[in-house]
Amino acid sequence: MRVYRAASDLPLNRRAKAMAGNILKFLRPGLARQVDEKPFSGEWGFAGKLIRNADLADAVESGDHRALQRFHQDFWSSTAAEADFFDRFANRFEDLFLRHHAGIVDRIAEVVSVWGGGARVVEVGAGDGLVLVHLASRLSGLDSFHGIDLNPGQVAASNAAHSADPRLRFGAANIMDWLGNNPAPKSLLFTNGGVLEYLRRDELLSLFRELKEGGLPCAVALTESVGLDHHFDTETASYPYALECALSHNYAAILREAGFEIRWERDRFTEAGEENHPTRWFQIVAEG
Repeated sequence: MRVYRAASDLPLNRRAKAMAGNILKFLRPGLARQVDEKPFSGEWGFAGKLIRNADLADAVESGDHRALQRFHQDFWSSTAAEADFFDRFANRFEDLFLRHHAGIVDRIAEVVSVWGGGARVVEVGAGDGLVLVHLASRLSGLDSFHGIDLNPGQVAASNAAHSADPRLRFGAANIMDWLGNNPAPKSLLFTNGGVLEYLRRDELLSLFRELKEGGLPCAVALTESVGLDHHFDTETASYPYALECALSHNYAAILREAGFEIRWERDRFTEAGEENHPTRWFQIVAEG
């Protein structure tokens, strides 16, 4: 999963599909408009999928991260996400988080232990809620745990599954809107398993600044997948990568730009047996 600094970095088979898709866009402009409006939430045959692939490649070539993001948002709010991701990776909590990434909770505890009462966790992309439940069990001194997700169906399932703990609350919302409507100090923004890769770099910077404007102290704890050849020591820009052309970000650089201090970071390349997961993970805890 290397980054795509230009469309020429895309795998050969994807470039071939993009070429075919661009021909179809010319021959079938009506279908092209329909695919553009609903790239994943629409029902497309082979021709529509080729056109969608061409749109993604064009966005990579032009550096149009807004177009890529619109595709991502359509996917994650659609029923396609439930079938393609939530069902296929139903055991991510045990296989990925508990096995490889749960150590970040100890680092979080070190930061929030001095905050006192009124502290909260806000998880972006909470999915099935299992990681948030784990945080609630480990960070018992915090008052509330909010799971924010774009997929209404998944939010409804999480609220039903975890209704026994009144500290756990799940909502379907855009995280920027949610933070703006619910500002509060002593907030920890948390992600796990690749969430912020669907936001643009400028949005991430705004998100972290919005968190600080809600009140200090605050903190960010992230576990995000990144491009295998994204050089954090020399590259502060964000690049598309992987199958869905998500964005690989230099999270440490963005957090520092937003005025956060890095407390801990871990750059982990995957091991044998993790072939179905991204090849590189970056974990970070930063305090505002």
